[in-house]
Amino acid sequence: MNVIFSPHIDDAILSIGGHILNLIRKGKELKVIYIFSKSNWINPQSDYYNEIIRSGKNIMEVRKAEEKAVINSCKYNVEFWDFESCESEPDKGDYNLIYNRIDKEINSEDTFYFPMGIMHPDHIAIQRIAFEIANIKTFNLLIYEDMPYFPFDNNLNKRLEIYRDLSENEIVEDIDIQEKLKLINCYKSQLDLAWIETISDYANSFDRELHKERLWKICSNDE
Repeated sequence: MNVIFSPHIDDAILSIGGHILNLIRKGKELKVIYIFSKSNWINPQSDYYNEIIRSGKNIMEVRKAEEKAVINSCKYNVEFWDFESCESEPDKGDYNLIYNRIDKEINSEDTFYFPMGIMHPDHIAIQRIAFEIANIKTFNLLIYEDMPYFPFDNNLNKRLEIYRDLSENEIVEDIDIQEKLKLINCYKSQLDLAWIETISDYANSFDRELHKERLWKICSNDE
């Protein structure tokens, strides 16, 4: 089983949608856990912003419906943990609850994906939990680069140095960018054309002939 911890609905696909599609094509079992899935945020830059606001629909349900449209396209299991999305780091109570739920998911057999923790406090909190658990448990841990924020990280070079020191392996794999963008387009309430451009350009930055995504293998239970 491959288990992806995604801070919000859309983060997993924005970041590693190509890798997710590759796993599914290989017949791998996959589950995405959306941690802060209780959210009423809509991107003001979305072409659908006014339409959604006028509809009076519950935004959280709109976002979950968007995720279900993605699932219909590429078939994976999903869990919504419904912690409230926040602009600051989760309070101590929520942090402990999230830590304990993640800790219960972790085992030595499956592979677990966590965000690198770029810019957003809730992303950073989930990354911190991953490393706290990795300090006391041995498990298969992969870190993915939070998109579309990763290329704009003010500490990018330093962060890459740290991860190259920490990682067992830097994994760069080919992806089908057009298929990934089709999935991203399902998130109409969040969609920003600038995001699409950033994600496409970054995927093309590894090799001008191909599109790629990068993962960082931090630790494994192979032995």
